[in-house]
Amino acid sequence: MVNINTQEDFLRVLRENPEWREAVRAQILGEELLHLPAALQELTETVNRFIARQEQYNLNTHTRFDRIEGDLSFWKKDYTQRRMAESAEFIPLDMGIQYERNMTRGELARIALAAAGGRVLTDDLKSFRGADLVIVAIDGDATKYLAVEISYTADQRDTSRAIRNARILQEQTGIPSVAVIASTRNTHEVQAEVGSGQVYWHYVPDHVLEPQ
Repeated sequence: MVNINTQEDFLRVLRENPEWREAVRAQILGEELLHLPAALQELTETVNRFIARQEQYNLNTHTRFDRIEGDLSFWKKDYTQRRMAESAEFIPLDMGIQYERNMTRGELARIALAAAGGRVLTDDLKSFRGADLVIVAIDGDATKYLAVEISYTADQRDTSRAIRNARILQEQTGIPSVAVIASTRNTHEVQAEVGSGQVYWHYVPDHVLEPQ
């Protein structure tokens, strides 16, 4: 028989008899409090699973949005290029010179091959071969090339390509060539290059790009 005369006896008996200790806890705390730790653990796991699913959903959504934005950007640029090619004569006219024609892809390819000097085309020459637009213009009695890069919002990649293309044209043909960007908007860096005279800006109003 277990004799319990003091509090110390009671605590000692509980330490020695785990089943008694659990019975006392059940009496004092009640069933709901006894199950609370397990319920909290289950709730935590549920919340963590929800957060993980939400993070994956957000990632997938952002990926889809990035893809859609990229597609829209591509089609906007493609449409802008086609619309500008249809009205290419406005570019030299706004510069005070006469439009003659657009240079063909075949002509650009031949210039790129000549620049390569029998070697494999570099990335720059491949990019040159695919230039947005090269206009043959007449300035007085002399021919002039306009190396045009077309973009809705021009950035430094556009100006860099235009400047490079104008340089290749002039080096390979000996004909004066001007770097041109045709855009509706420009970044601050592009505006600085326009202001310094490195590149000519042909402004394209929004209404020009509206579908017919």
